[in-house]
Amino acid sequence: MKHLIIAFTILIIIVAIKSPSSSSTIHTQDKIYLGNNSLWSYMEELCGRIHYDENIIIILVENFNYSSRTSSSSSPSSTITSIMRTRNFLEQTNCPFEYFNGSNVQMINAEMEIQINRFINYRLLFIIDMIPKIFTDQFQFNDLFLSLDKIFPKCTNCFPFIILFQQSIDELSRLMDKNFIQQLNRKFRSTLVSIMGHNHFRVIHIRPILDGCLQYQDQTFKPTTIDDFNRMQKPYTKCNLNQTMLTMVVNNVSLLCRIDKTYIRDNNGSEIELFNLNPIYSVDYHLLELLQRKWNFRYRLLYAEQNWGTCHGNNTWKGSIAYLLNGDADIGICAISRTYLRNNVVDFNQFSMMDGIGFILKYPKKTSKQWLLMKPFSWQIWLMIIASFILVYLFLHYTAHKIGELLTTPIIIRLYAIYLARTMKVHHLEPIWIRITYLSCMLSMIVMTTLYSAQLYSYLQLSNQEKQIDTIDQFIIAIRTNTYSPLFVKNGNLRNMILQLDMKTGPFYWISHYLKRNNAINIGNYMEGIDYIQKNPRYILIGNSRILELLRKSFAQERLLLGSELLGIDILAYAFQKNSPLLKPFSEQIMTIQEMGLINRWLWKVSQAINIANPSAYYESIRTNNRFRTNDEWEMMQLIDFEALFNSWIFFIVFSTFVFIIEITGQSFYCHLYRMTIEKIMNYIIAKL
Repeated sequence: MKHLIIAFTILIIIVAIKSPSSSSTIHTQDKIYLGNNSLWSYMEELCGRIHYDENIIIILVENFNYSSRTSSSSSPSSTITSIMRTRNFLEQTNCPFEYFNGSNVQMINAEMEIQINRFINYRLLFIIDMIPKIFTDQFQFNDLFLSLDKIFPKCTNCFPFIILFQQSIDELSRLMDKNFIQQLNRKFRSTLVSIMGHNHFRVIHIRPILDGCLQYQDQTFKPTTIDDFNRMQKPYTKCNLNQTMLTMVVNNVSLLCRIDKTYIRDNNGSEIELFNLNPIYSVDYHLLELLQRKWNFRYRLLYAEQNWGTCHGNNTWKGSIAYLLNGDADIGICAISRTYLRNNVVDFNQFSMMDGIGFILKYPKKTSKQWLLMKPFSWQIWLMIIASFILVYLFLHYTAHKIGELLTTPIIIRLYAIYLARTMKVHHLEPIWIRITYLSCMLSMIVMTTLYSAQLYSYLQLSNQEKQIDTIDQFIIAIRTNTYSPLFVKNGNLRNMILQLDMKTGPFYWISHYLKRNNAINIGNYMEGIDYIQKNPRYILIGNSRILELLRKSFAQERLLLGSELLGIDILAYAFQKNSPLLKPFSEQIMTIQEMGLINRWLWKVSQAINIANPSAYYESIRTNNRFRTNDEWEMMQLIDFEALFNSWIFFIVFSTFVFIIEITGQSFYCHLYRMTIEKIMNYIIAKL
């Protein structure tokens, strides 16, 4: 045991020695140049990392034609003849790099577009060598940054530009217009390096990241002390936002974010609308409280009008994603789904919750069994049976009349006898074709009775519910045949995600196909969708399964059926601006909270706090949900089944008696008429004689 402890201690010491120091020249997180050491040392170490297959590409730009007021041709006022010191250093250290000489913005961007597939998985470091140029005009200085701001705008994983000057840092500070920085793209970051001697470097950082996760928006930072550099070197795990006010863009989502609106009056007496997360019915409220205590920030809510992020033509966004892209919000919360298009424009943490995509509809009504005895055969078969019965009856009457004999027994009695597999006594031998007719009827009755009994037995086993929509296959058939209409939240996550998917089969394909060929009803929120399906049983509401289950409990007044199979999986996460310094600390903390099971605990806590809207309907839904009986299961007959059988039996008895009375009456009338006719004929013959 003692030797094991010693070995373990030595292993820890070795790992600690081999671990990179926090005071390394390269930033522990972003590997950016801070300015606390020689630029050449930074580049030498960066080149070493490139040789070790790190995904970094250095792009050196010399003789940069930066003027925005000139065409693509060179201009004497803006084209600089570089002393090539940076290029010589990279070549001497055998450091791979891309090289542009005498290029303007259009030329650089054109080349970058050609090689975009190559650069997409790399981090790009642009080094703009402006050493030979001395800037004295602020407008010319601003032109430089307006041009740099347009270089490769698609780059979402670039280092801050390193721009080399041979002017003092104080001169550069005087030329730097802080109000002008606001005109630049919000993603633009750069490091201005002043090279006044061989190894004397001073820097100005535009929009730097301090204290691990705090970005100075539209500001410059000039580090001069050890504390300044330590603030830039602090890892994201020690993030401290120093009570910075963050803006969270939200939407009202049951279970996750219930938004409460309050109104206050400002000094002018005007009403101001404020939004707050309900602490009892919002999981995200508890999550933000923990994050707030961990990273030391304040927050305010920005309402996105129930639009999580929809993309229109020309990459134009609306909703939560638009607020993030415009810089009006720092983080998007409240169940934003991760989709391909959204991933291209914003960053997401891994996930805050994974939920299934389910569907809910009105519970099937009980079907009537009043005409149960008629269901085994279709109406066409019943019509053919009646027609054959009448034809046989007429045929026998015609045959009996033609041979000049009356059938001694009513035909209806004989047909009933055939049905009951009995024989009838006759006083004389009947013709062969009459016996063949009776035999054919008897064989037909035997076959039909067997089929009828089997079908009736099957119907007795079926559930007395309308056709259910419970599985994916049943859902697809319902959507494909337009039997049911799907409902989505307008501008919600799922509707746009399904329309963006290029599926060739499955439920999402048929939903997308339905939405493209029909004017689907768009609802404002899930509660409005619950109202729709309660009023019309031909609607199916599609959404996150947990939210649908909660609404069935808290809002529904009738029994609702929640599908037993999921249509897919939805990843709900927090959205951040591209390359936001908040992403890593928030993502790591959310993952820790997820692994501790706190989110599931909050979900349970919120669901328990919600009152049941209609207890009888809800508990009945829970009791019978997903327990539909199939054809191979036996269902005990209920009282309504016996009533249906009895009513049908009474109807047919009455109908048969009626037919029997008609035939007996008709037969008696016919015999009487026949005797009267014979008597008249005999009397006429006797009178003539």
